[in-house]
Formats: sequence, C-alpha cells, structure tokens
Amino acid sequence: MTLALGTPMLRLDDGKPGLVEDVGGEPRIVYHDRADRLIAGKQEKWVPYAPVPTSRLRPEEMREVALEADRALRAIERHEPRRWWQPVDEKATPHDQGLVEVIVAYLAERA
Repeated sequence: MTLALGTPMLRLDDGKPGLVEDVGGEPRIVYHDRADRLIAGKQEKWVPYAPVPTSRLRPEEMREVALEADRALRAIERHEPRRWWQPVDEKATPHDQGLVEVIVAYLAERA
C-alpha cells in the first residue's frame, strides 16, 4: 500500500490514531503513546481513517440528550439512584437549566 504524507491512519488492533510522516526519507506511520512519539512497525496493520460525518439531530432529540445529562447530574449531586431505565420526562423542571441550554446550543452548532 502506498502511503501519502499527511494521511490519518487507524491501527486495526486497538484503534490507535496515527499520521503518515516522512521518516528518514520514507513514508512511515507515526503515533503518540502518552508522551512518546513512536514509529509504527512495518508489520502492524493500519487502515486510512476518515471520520464519519455526524447527522443533525432534531430539536426534540437535542433536548432529550440534554435532559438525560441533567438527570445524571441530579442523581450524582443528590446521591440518588440513576434510574437510567426510566424514560426522560420532557415536562419535568430541569435540575440545572443552564446545563440543558448549553448542551442544546452545542448540539445545534455541532452539525
């Protein structure tokens, strides 16, 4: 496989990201592990990586995500059981309205 410089790569074994760089005059896959910059072995299996574009959420889905995060925060702060199996109550007053607004704004801007 011919490696083009600057191509993002993904190691098949564990999903470690890497980048094709010029090392000693030949293209090699370089990756970081903690504070170390490492060169991948030639026998390691890597594939080109292209991030999957995210699809836009509907407004009610954004609010549901935000309310689920709010419910988790409430459970942690009040030391209550999480009750993840129960559906999100759309009509309930949020524990932290600011958190809900920030999450909805982020999700709207993200896509």
